[in-house]
Amino acid sequence: MKVSKRLIPRRSRLLIMMMLLVVYQLVVLVLGLESVSEGKLASLLDLGDWDLANSSLSISDFIKLKLKGQKTYHKFDEHVFAAMARIQSNENGKLADYESTSSKTDVTIQNVELWKRLSEEEYTYEPRITLAVYLSYIHQRTYDRYATSYAPYNLRVPFSWADWIDLTALNQYLDKTKGCEAVFPRESEATMKLNNITVVDWLEGLCITDKSLQNSVNSTYAEEINSRDILSPNFHVFGYSDAKDNPQQKIFQSKSYINSKLPLPKSLIFLTDGGSYALTVDRTQNKRILKSGLLSHFFSKKKKEHNLPQDQKTFTFDPVYEFNRLKSQVKPRPISSEPSIDSALKENDYKLKLKESSFIFNYGRILSNYEERLESLNDFEKSHYESLAYSSLLEARKLPKYFGEVILKNPQDGGIHYDYRFFSGLIDKTQINHFEDETERKKIIMHRLLRTWQYFTYHNNIINWISHGSLLSWYWDGLSFPWDNDIDVQMPIMELNNFCKQFNNSLVVEDVSQGFGRYYVDCTSFLAQRTRGNGNNNIDARFIDVSSGLFIDITGLALTGSTMPKRYSNKLIKQPKKSTDSTGSTPENGLTRNLRQNLNAQVYNCRNGHFYQYSELSPLKLSIVEGALTLIPNDFVTILETEYQRRGLEKNTYAKYLYVPELRLWMSYNDIYDILQGTNSHGRPLSAKTMATIFPRLNSDINLKKFLRNDHTFKNIYSTFNVTRVHEEELKHLIVNYDQNKRKSAEYRQFLENLRFMNPIRKDLVTYESRLKALDGYNEVEELEKKQENREKERKEKKEKEEKEKKEKEEKEKKEKEEKEKKEKEEKERKEKEEKEEYEEDDNEGEQPTEQKSQQEAKE
Repeated sequence: MKVSKRLIPRRSRLLIMMMLLVVYQLVVLVLGLESVSEGKLASLLDLGDWDLANSSLSISDFIKLKLKGQKTYHKFDEHVFAAMARIQSNENGKLADYESTSSKTDVTIQNVELWKRLSEEEYTYEPRITLAVYLSYIHQRTYDRYATSYAPYNLRVPFSWADWIDLTALNQYLDKTKGCEAVFPRESEATMKLNNITVVDWLEGLCITDKSLQNSVNSTYAEEINSRDILSPNFHVFGYSDAKDNPQQKIFQSKSYINSKLPLPKSLIFLTDGGSYALTVDRTQNKRILKSGLLSHFFSKKKKEHNLPQDQKTFTFDPVYEFNRLKSQVKPRPISSEPSIDSALKENDYKLKLKESSFIFNYGRILSNYEERLESLNDFEKSHYESLAYSSLLEARKLPKYFGEVILKNPQDGGIHYDYRFFSGLIDKTQINHFEDETERKKIIMHRLLRTWQYFTYHNNIINWISHGSLLSWYWDGLSFPWDNDIDVQMPIMELNNFCKQFNNSLVVEDVSQGFGRYYVDCTSFLAQRTRGNGNNNIDARFIDVSSGLFIDITGLALTGSTMPKRYSNKLIKQPKKSTDSTGSTPENGLTRNLRQNLNAQVYNCRNGHFYQYSELSPLKLSIVEGALTLIPNDFVTILETEYQRRGLEKNTYAKYLYVPELRLWMSYNDIYDILQGTNSHGRPLSAKTMATIFPRLNSDINLKKFLRNDHTFKNIYSTFNVTRVHEEELKHLIVNYDQNKRKSAEYRQFLENLRFMNPIRKDLVTYESRLKALDGYNEVEELEKKQENREKERKEKKEKEEKEKKEKEEKEKKEKEEKEKKEKEEKERKEKEEKEEYEEDDNEGEQPTEQKSQQEAKE
């Protein structure tokens, strides 16, 4: 008979567990098996199945469970330190050059004229050139006038998406031989006949060809495309398709949409650790640097600075040099006039108290304020006003979906984690060449995405904190889960409101001294709607990596009239009874019962139904994630336990990954199996039973060293080692200092005072991909120039061929003309001869009768 675990007293259960442990250790001694720690045994027995929900473990016990046995892990750290020392002294080659975080940051064009001609004919992509040109231009426009003050806000610059996003995929269609069918698969003829539709009807609202565009009644759209400095195929995508296409079709749809329709950003923001360079984009100047004059400015400036000849052909573009020079000579401007997050934390025992009013969204008052000064609103304020006014008139249950994701034929490919506008392919499904680890580009993008967001918000006083899966992954090792494809952050609604007002439709550039990432800020048009509605708009804003389409989901927490969970019922403060009408509203102030209760209990929620009490969130704590300073909620354990149950904080296996505490990393079953067995499982699924025989061996010092001899794993250990060590130390401090009513210990304060933004733990995507190609013998610039030289050669050969054909044609025409003239002459002579002979014959025929007549007359 199966006995319910709830019938077994907790003390008895613990006794049973201890007995099992003793039995297991005896088996180990008798059979000579490798030793296994209590933590490993717990994972093998899967103690998460025990009824821990009713146990009396304290909050700090959660973290103690996670840290249990870690005193033995430092022995393995010594091996890692030794391996790192060998790397730094170049005694072995485990860490290949392309895997390190240092790299060459400049790019040299040997023949600028050839490169320019190629760029006029088809799309080229080199963001280092774009960044160097823009930074040089900012320096040129600001140094003389603003060297002793902050950089100006009103500097306007031209802009084209083609300089910032790779559109080279469109080059194969620039011959204009393909129409909309190139990017949107046609329905079968039978289906189309059955439904009595045509391809034109089917594509209406999604794509238009050049010919249709000329005849389009939508002259505004035609003017918009014609005003752009674009190289265009014979199709223009201007709508979102939720059809289940393959990744390649989605790539072309994305690139065409960017090329023909995607609005230009309103501002361009270059991040630094001391402020930003915020530029206004001149949206009437949709021109590439090649056509806008920015490139010419760059060349002229370099010739003057280095006394180069006017016909100089070779130029080096170094965005890091341009950035450092600009920063040293022109002060970046702080975006916010409020005290910095950094100073606020230091002044308040490293606690950041949230304002209760920041969760109350009185958008009506905001609209009234805008309407009072409607004529003086700047572009950002005007857009924000229009968005709030528009969304305030709508019903939550009728809202269209604002954000669009990539819908693929195979849902398991994870297209929903990519913004459809910036999709460049499935990051973890493709490889540049055999040097690339298939998971590395995703790790790079996710690391840089989160790090740049934290860098942007922390240095510009934008209050937010990591949430949901991102908070849970931080809890385990201070990193993102390797299987995650998105990042979650939250803000109080008023903080989100101000963020959208100030930064919506901005392109944010990573601190160029650390990398070349570019990120687009996009806020929903339905900010005033704070209930779930039809469920289409649970996300309020996104921070999107424009190179891939991967993003951070940003949600706002607000006081609403949604029904709060029962767990908060005991948090209500008893109020005097007040009469209510049949609708549940209180006549005195018009608030619904739910709204009054939420206000009373200080409970706030997002549009997806996640609720939090003020004391769970505030005061925020300083922490570090992926090597970047971040804020975490006050009672993060309760928040995580509520969302993921206690198993989420304890269970060390998920999605075919195992958390290996000695490495402080999550590792896939396949990687563990291959390393310890010395085989290659080729990604085949491994059963839990198979892995149960492997896991105990991880505790062996000899077997753990095998991870250091595996290039892929060692690289991951090497790059994350310092971040995970800091996180482990932080968790120990959190045990002692969890109670916010007590002052932090001196050791914890010292730890927090020493927290800084670490250097990126992964190379940025641009230099990583360039280095991979270089290892394969590919030089992007040389290839471009070689391509242009080949094109010049082809053009010359074509011209020679055309001239030869023209000459041959002329000779042929001349010969044909001569032959024609000869034939005409011969024909003319023939006709003349025939006419003459005919005339003579006629004469002869006329004389015969006369002679006969004369003879007759003579006879007579």
